[in-house]
Amino acid sequence: MVLFLRSILFLGLFSFPTAFVEAQASNQAGTEKSSEAVAKTTAESSTKANKGRVLNDGEDQEDSTSTEPTNADQTTTQTDSTDESAGQKELLLPSVGAVDPYASKDKDWIFSNTMKRAGKRRGSVVWFPLLSYVAPGAGQYMNGQIGAGLIYSGVALAGLGTAVSAAVEINNDPNRNQRLDAIDSFDPLVRRYVWGLKTYDLAGSLSLYHSFQTTLLFRKQQGDYAFLPQQAETTDELMLAPFEFSNLGRWSTILPLVIGAGVVIGAGATDNYDTRQLNSGDIAFASGISYNAGVGEEALFRGWMFPLLTEAYGVENVFWANLTQAAIFGAAHLSEDNRLPVFQLAAGYYFGWLAKKNAWSLREAIFVHTWWDVIVFTASFTQKNRKASIYVPLYQTQF
Repeated sequence: MVLFLRSILFLGLFSFPTAFVEAQASNQAGTEKSSEAVAKTTAESSTKANKGRVLNDGEDQEDSTSTEPTNADQTTTQTDSTDESAGQKELLLPSVGAVDPYASKDKDWIFSNTMKRAGKRRGSVVWFPLLSYVAPGAGQYMNGQIGAGLIYSGVALAGLGTAVSAAVEINNDPNRNQRLDAIDSFDPLVRRYVWGLKTYDLAGSLSLYHSFQTTLLFRKQQGDYAFLPQQAETTDELMLAPFEFSNLGRWSTILPLVIGAGVVIGAGATDNYDTRQLNSGDIAFASGISYNAGVGEEALFRGWMFPLLTEAYGVENVFWANLTQAAIFGAAHLSEDNRLPVFQLAAGYYFGWLAKKNAWSLREAIFVHTWWDVIVFTASFTQKNRKASIYVPLYQTQF
């Protein structure tokens, strides 16, 4: 629970500068719209004045001709009517080159990023996603994405219920003195607690990502986030990413996994490495935690925070945006065993670089993240003690 609350704190601190930038962008957009309105009014006045001069010059024409509306007048009237109707619908129709937030080829898919019902546009890319992170599914209910919202809420409640029940059992047992957040514990109850909490975190991260992508459909119409692709990955694609083994054909995937395996082999070759036999519980826990971390943390940090910072800093400063999200990612892994999370900072930067290299696709980063954790967790659970000379505490090798 301490780690969860610490993550919320970092997200809160992070949101203040981005919210300020967001407010500035909104003011600028309002100013631009006002200028466009003034220019349009001036142009219409000039057009009407020119028409008046033409009519005065042609007084010798027949009265019937002067009173009948011309094709140009009819077209102008129709255009004005269309403009008024479009204004009342609040951008229900997209601008040229933008994605319609209400109509898309995947609109009927349960994890579609499009709006499922017309309503008030939610332009905040900070507070609205954060609400979805704390209360998974909330953003989807507000956008009419009921099916996805029910899935996120259901997974979150299942995880939270599992964690709470395990915590109650542990606290009621006076013989247990282990920390609840001891992720390297062999205690089934502690593992149940950690797994439940990470499952809740996964649901919140996916709900946050989904809300963010839906909001981006409106922001892109205003010219924001032009560096992102028009059609973003949906959350079901992120959830399937750990099983895209075609990534093993890329050097950017193989290299970090080989390094991780090399660290494990090097630790196993030392004289002080006492091993224990892996059981099915070890494998299930390592796989579940790795999946939750790989998918959830990439959706949160590289799928939301990195684009948010890139928009705030400017595309020309993407290096600093990546470094900032990596620093926050590392800080979120602070613990008693890991007081200087330099390893997580480097890993976070690498995953951000992967996302940028792949045109902001998260799938390769999710694949590497997940399977690195599988390797490290599984190797850690083969250790009977903590005397290995090359052993690095788990919070330093897990990210």
